[in-house]
Amino acid sequence: VLNISPDHMDRYENITEYQAAKMRIYEGCNVAVLNKDSLNNRQHNKALIFGLGEPQANEFGVKDNYLMHGSQKLLAVSELKIKGDHQIANALAALALGTAAQLPMSAMLAALCKFTGLSHRCQWIGKFAGIEWYNDSKATNVGAALAAITGLAPYVVGKLILIAGGQGKDADFSVLYSAVREHVRMVILLGEDADKLAAALDRAAEIICTQSMQEAVECAAQNAQSGDVVLLSPACASFDMFANFEQRGEVFTENVKTLYLHL
Repeated sequence: VLNISPDHMDRYENITEYQAAKMRIYEGCNVAVLNKDSLNNRQHNKALIFGLGEPQANEFGVKDNYLMHGSQKLLAVSELKIKGDHQIANALAALALGTAAQLPMSAMLAALCKFTGLSHRCQWIGKFAGIEWYNDSKATNVGAALAAITGLAPYVVGKLILIAGGQGKDADFSVLYSAVREHVRMVILLGEDADKLAAALDRAAEIICTQSMQEAVECAAQNAQSGDVVLLSPACASFDMFANFEQRGEVFTENVKTLYLHL
């Protein structure tokens, strides 16, 4: 479990009940890999802990811009091709998992240096006319979108242009307000709960509602400036307009590449 943030609140009474359901995954396992920044329950016979802060003995963490295992420096964060705090946390989780499987540390660190990210998970699409485009269609809840916004923001020269919307699953979109106000120039919305997102983010940034992914991409291209990043991070499920989040990400990517091929 990489993290737990509110999701599926249309099925659970509260976040405590949702977290308890998630934590059942650890029942009967031999080794539990736990994110100390997200999980309150760390009781397990054998656990490997990771987090973005300075690690304690035998934990994985970050200190002075290095991935650490306890007091041992493993790899400079600058050597990773993936960007953002959430991606650093993912790298630490991978190291913990690999350690549980007794993989050689040197081989894991070499793999991390080469890794460019997975499709639909803050996937870098390309840089066109000074604007970078990222496909984070896997962000089907508010917590994932928030992680993408705050994770990418330190690496953005200009501002973020956020494309979001879909089926919100009764999520509290106001959680995004502060991050959007600080890091986002424009929010481009589409999908079933676009109006709810627009209401929750009112005055945090300029908001434009669109009817299709193609329209959203074209709107982003028209309004982005050199140094900006356009980020598809919907904070919603995809089933109102697409078969799944993969198709949503593929349509986004195709529209971006088609747009710039015709410039």
